Amino acid sequence: MKLFFLYILFSISLFGQNSEDNLLTLISKANSDIEKIDYFNSLTWNLRSNQPQKAIKYGNEAIALIKKIDKPELLAKTYNFIGVVYRNKGDFSNAIKFYNKALENSLKYKDSTQIAYSYNNLGGIFKIQGNSPLALDYMLKALKYFEATNNKSGIGFCTINIATLYRREGDFDAALKYLDKCLKVRREINYKHGISLALYQKALLLKQEGNYKEALKAYDDVLNLFKELKDIKGIAVTYEDRGEILIALKDYKNAKADLLTAGKLAEQVDDKQTKARTSYKLAYLAILDKNVKEAFNYIKKGKILVNELNVPSARLEELKYETQFYELLKDYKKSLELYKKYTALKDSIYSIANKEKVASIQAAYNKERTQALREQENANLRKELQIKQTQRFYGIIVFILVILLIIIILWKYRTTSKLAAQLEEAIVIKDKFMKILAHDLRNPINTTMGFLELLRTEHRKMNTEEREEIIDLANNSIKKNNLLLENLLEWNKHQNKDYQPQIKHWKISDVFNETVTIMQPLASAKKIALSYNYNSEFVCRCDKNMARTILRNLINNAIKFTNQGGNISISCEEEGSFIKVSVADNGVGVSEEFQANILKGTLKFSTKGTLNETGSGLGLLLCKEYTEINGGSIGFFSEVNVGSTFWFTLPKV
Repeated sequence: MKLFFLYILFSISLFGQNSEDNLLTLISKANSDIEKIDYFNSLTWNLRSNQPQKAIKYGNEAIALIKKIDKPELLAKTYNFIGVVYRNKGDFSNAIKFYNKALENSLKYKDSTQIAYSYNNLGGIFKIQGNSPLALDYMLKALKYFEATNNKSGIGFCTINIATLYRREGDFDAALKYLDKCLKVRREINYKHGISLALYQKALLLKQEGNYKEALKAYDDVLNLFKELKDIKGIAVTYEDRGEILIALKDYKNAKADLLTAGKLAEQVDDKQTKARTSYKLAYLAILDKNVKEAFNYIKKGKILVNELNVPSARLEELKYETQFYELLKDYKKSLELYKKYTALKDSIYSIANKEKVASIQAAYNKERTQALREQENANLRKELQIKQTQRFYGIIVFILVILLIIIILWKYRTTSKLAAQLEEAIVIKDKFMKILAHDLRNPINTTMGFLELLRTEHRKMNTEEREEIIDLANNSIKKNNLLLENLLEWNKHQNKDYQPQIKHWKISDVFNETVTIMQPLASAKKIALSYNYNSEFVCRCDKNMARTILRNLINNAIKFTNQGGNISISCEEEGSFIKVSVADNGVGVSEEFQANILKGTLKFSTKGTLNETGSGLGLLLCKEYTEINGGSIGFFSEVNVGSTFWFTLPKV
């Protein structure tokens, strides 16, 4: 028997862990907080019987997430789930607290489903506390909501609750009627755990009627269902009830084995009600075995648990078993005293007045169900359901159409659009490349050739100053051609998909010094003062050649758009995790119509400089692409006739 009990615990624990792990994996992969909340709620519900502490933990995580995303209308469901966990533990005070919070929240946000569950759950607590009229009133309120919206899951929960109430009141016909209704709807929705609970209630009916042999057979069937579902609490209460029947049949050995198994399983899920009842039944067996010390230990344990539960039905069972206990000890005075208390409490719980109230409430409900007024009362509920169903239907249709459209678009894109776009891009690049070669490179070369031809034919007629001027003009023209040619080669290299940048650590001086030295003559030819200020100890992470190309082009643009005698300053500073390099001039600035598109990254002819210098538009295109490749950003601010500052950043080491 011990090995069998260990096998049950191991298999149930393994099953619960797998289910928990699967849901935790889904939470880690969830696309939204709403999905995560649904999964936390599922964990709370799935672990409610076997691992109540974990269930409460996950419920609280759902509440925290709901509050974080400010969706209070979702709280009622989680409150109800946590309340069920506390109810299973026998902590009715906390159960009522969470059920009331769920009812208050669902009424506020007009959530008819959770209003119904809240009423049903509260009715279940009142039933346990022995207040049958109030319990039935709440349960029938819940049933109205569920029937109005044809919520079969909710109907199942309500009807089994009502059946349990009638069974305890001794009205077995009414109990059986509601149990049959519960089984019908639960079989329609294939709710296996709910079916097993309804069959368990039928077995209880057989036990209370004294039909022990049929009851044992029914309990065996239910036990197999609970084992299949890995429901520890269900297995525990079934073993407890079997033990009670076996005591009645005087099979004390097997009764004790079943009760010990029930107690261990109830201990695992902290089910105080089952633990208390099992303790009293084991005390009874200990007395029969003349083991008074063991019996008193069980009685003491049971009394502690009943005091923790603090509900009349548990106290009633305590008095019943203690009466039998002292009768077996032949302490008839004590037994009689306890029996009187038992009878008085039982009469108060299951009084004729109570039965009349229950019957009156049921009759009123039955009458109301047949009246047209009920249809009007529930019209809003039906309308709400119809709207939800319509929205769900159209939502599914729209979802399917969107998926089909996406599939078609992707297929079209993969087969035609991508190829066409690539071809169009290649044609645009080729045309632009040829225009640059034909226009921006050929014209400066022709100009240089003109200077050289003039110098060759007229140098004897020129004085020294005139010859030097022609030589300087030719030299500057060649340098501009060289810069354009370098940009063309750099850009062409970048178009090669196999090209890999050489990202290393460089002092900022390695980027600055050579570039400024190269650009100084161009600035001097235009009588522009070129100055720079930077910390030579700054270290950045970049492709050095790319960084030099960026800086060279920004300085060249500044020279191009600065008037003769102007100023250009280059500076460098730390900005967070980056080094920011700025090139500032007091030139003509960028007009507003060009500012929006100047860094768009497309090939276009540039505007002419202050001395009618031409360009290709490649410079800024390279600057933008190279800055992004190196993990930085680029930008500018400018004011017409005041000047411009272009800057770029490189990651700081």
